[in-house]
Amino acid sequence: VLVVPAMYATEAHELPFNAGFTETIRRPDSWRTSRGWDLLARFEGELLVLAGADDRVIPRGVIEAYRDGAPRARRSRLIEVPDTGHLLFTELRERAPDQVPPLVDAIADALRSTGAP
Repeated sequence: VLVVPAMYATEAHELPFNAGFTETIRRPDSWRTSRGWDLLARFEGELLVLAGADDRVIPRGVIEAYRDGAPRARRSRLIEVPDTGHLLFTELRERAPDQVPPLVDAIADALRSTGAP
C-alpha cells in the first residue's frame, strides 16, 4: 500500500536530507533514474496506490509509472482521489470526511489479500 508515493533519483539515495537532496529530486524527470523501478517491476504481491488527483508535489508521471510499473503484481490498483493534493488524508478529513472510510476499506482489503492478520 503506497499513499502519495514518491520515487527518488538513484543519486539521491545516498544524500543527506538537506538542500542537496532537495535539489537532486527536483530536477525534472530525475525520478526516472531510480533503482526502485526495477524492484517494482519484479514485485509479485498486492499493489495499491492512493494518489491525490491534484498533487503538486509528486509529478503525475511518477503516479503513472507506479500504475504501469508492476506487471507481475498479483493485483495492482490505483485510486486517484479527485480534488485532493499531496496531503490526501489530511485534506479529506477537513473537506470530505465521508470519503475516508472507503479508502481505509481499500487499504484493509489490500492487506487482507496478502494474508496479513
